[in-house]
Amino acid sequence: MRVLLVSHRFPPRHSAGVENYTLQLAQSLRRRHAVTVATTEKVPSRPTGALVRRRHAGLEVLEVIQNLDHDEHAGTFADPRTLATFRAILGEVKPDVVHFQHWMYWHIEVARAAREAGCRTLMTLHDFWLQCGRMGQRIDHRGELCEGPSAERCTPCLARTPFAQNARARAWIERLVSIRKFTGIPLEVPLRQLEALRQRRSAPNASGGTSRETALQMPEATARAAFEQREIAFRAALEHVDVLLTPSRNLCAELVRWGVEEARIRHVPQGLDEAPFRDRPRPSPRTDGPLRLGFLGTLAPHKGAHVLLEAVEGLPADSYELHIYGPSGSDRAYMEQLRAHIARLPAVHLHEPVPRAELAKTFAALDLVCVPSLWFECCPLVIQEAFLCGTPCLVSDLGGMAELVRPGVGGLRARPGDPGDWRRVLAGLLGDRAGLAQLRASLPAVPSFEQHVEALESLYAHDAPQGR
Repeated sequence: MRVLLVSHRFPPRHSAGVENYTLQLAQSLRRRHAVTVATTEKVPSRPTGALVRRRHAGLEVLEVIQNLDHDEHAGTFADPRTLATFRAILGEVKPDVVHFQHWMYWHIEVARAAREAGCRTLMTLHDFWLQCGRMGQRIDHRGELCEGPSAERCTPCLARTPFAQNARARAWIERLVSIRKFTGIPLEVPLRQLEALRQRRSAPNASGGTSRETALQMPEATARAAFEQREIAFRAALEHVDVLLTPSRNLCAELVRWGVEEARIRHVPQGLDEAPFRDRPRPSPRTDGPLRLGFLGTLAPHKGAHVLLEAVEGLPADSYELHIYGPSGSDRAYMEQLRAHIARLPAVHLHEPVPRAELAKTFAALDLVCVPSLWFECCPLVIQEAFLCGTPCLVSDLGGMAELVRPGVGGLRARPGDPGDWRRVLAGLLGDRAGLAQLRASLPAVPSFEQHVEALESLYAHDAPQGR
């Protein structure tokens, strides 16, 4: 069977949850199938829609350039240049199955194109991108959790959400494309380094808290029309997907509330590749010493690292150690605020992201993994990885996190965005090593990735569209 996996981003340049999942799925599927990955990438010296071929981890990767150099909001989901290239990819790969992981940066008509090419189409929903044009996280422009899409809620949010490169950036893209076309020299790397240096020199004074995007990107009347256009386009596009999949029952329920027929959605539990953890060291419970806490994830506002910092700030400095591992997000001001806050806390240590080969060792050195996300999440891999390594979790009582961690089973929950409640839960664990041992003994089993892939293959093999 020929399988085309389609994602918005892909390793090694991007390594968040969806990207890493797509890589694992591709590596597992290729044992029995011919697998190709299609993804997008921003390369300002190449024109949007250009196709770049590369290989990663033994996989053929077809990379479509998407520089976000459109003029209207519709370009975020209906850029004809990416659709034309996707049709060319379909003609070249001739897949039997197209499994979409994310539609961000792609034209919304890619599912129709795959169906017209005779492919079976599936889509795994990892977040709320179908409903939410602000990165699919249902976090609004004020940084607050959104109850769900509506014209009243989404209009002011879309009006303040950057959706394209500004005019100056688009002019530079045109120049860089021309220079590369006539000289073969890609200049975006040195220019990016110069811009990073300029930003470091002009870094704002950090004062804590999270950043907010408040500047209007378009008039609210335009934003309302953009919301309505996007809703119509996305609902229509779903008609060309044979099977909708998600590892989260919470996300299933939200989709049904949005109007998707429940019969069209399949809940497929997330599995985990055990290979990096096969020879894992087991955590060594201690009867004394500081509580060893860990945060592993992108350092961006919606991941809530600042909530955790505010929580531990109220604990005795000798009662805990907090180790934060993760790449910086795109919010430079937020990162500066985090660094300034960490500098005031001697028991907090900031590290680079953990290489996959070192994950088991890192988890084993922790008493508790903290997941303070401010958005619903879907099925955070870090929770399952912690479970597999024998480490319990403290998570936000929200969405897919609460789905994986029931109180006393796998860990504990705290109110999302409430440093005081996080501090209360952590303080209760400081002198309760027996309670930690009970949490460690309660960890639920984690399905294997092979089981997960077998469930997908059975859906790939069905001839008749599902839920029709």
